[in-house]
Amino acid sequence: LGFAPPILGIGIGASRPTKAWPIERYAALAVHWAKRAQGSVLAIAGPDEPHGAREFLKQVDDTLSLTTPDAPERSRLRARISAEQSPPLRQLCSLLSELSVFAGNDSGPKHIAVAVGTPTVTIFGPEHPFEWHPYPADRHAYVVVENIPCRKDADPGMPAWCGVQDCVTEEHRCMKMIGVDAVFAECEKVSRK
Repeated sequence: LGFAPPILGIGIGASRPTKAWPIERYAALAVHWAKRAQGSVLAIAGPDEPHGAREFLKQVDDTLSLTTPDAPERSRLRARISAEQSPPLRQLCSLLSELSVFAGNDSGPKHIAVAVGTPTVTIFGPEHPFEWHPYPADRHAYVVVENIPCRKDADPGMPAWCGVQDCVTEEHRCMKMIGVDAVFAECEKVSRK
């Protein structure tokens, strides 16, 4: 990859909007990682997010402008944050295998990262990890806000979940309640140093 380790991979894509953590939070996580872990970041956007990589990098630039007043330091940090738009499957597998840790929404790249042996941190919102995260939490952590009353769909005896495409009524609070520091802490915990 040519990045300074430890390398954080970020998967910004999701199968539907309600399963996506806000992109500005991913940008803040990337800046946080570059500063505190002194590593590099590679964000990956899928084919369903045609402007995902560009929007992520714009958010990174905005975050750096707000948090890093020193221009040379901003440039140094920005040089360690990159994004790929829709890499082919084999390239995606190769990229994911080189990471120290992969953080992302509950989506396909997370499962591929697990398959290639990369530690993961999954951000869950409307759906519960019970069904979609059959991995050991010591190596494949997840962050979820439990017991949100708007998760109303559930089979008997199963954890509640939400199947809405766009969250209007609850303003996507299942994802917005998850902070950057919580995700960063899990990434640091499971990362291959």
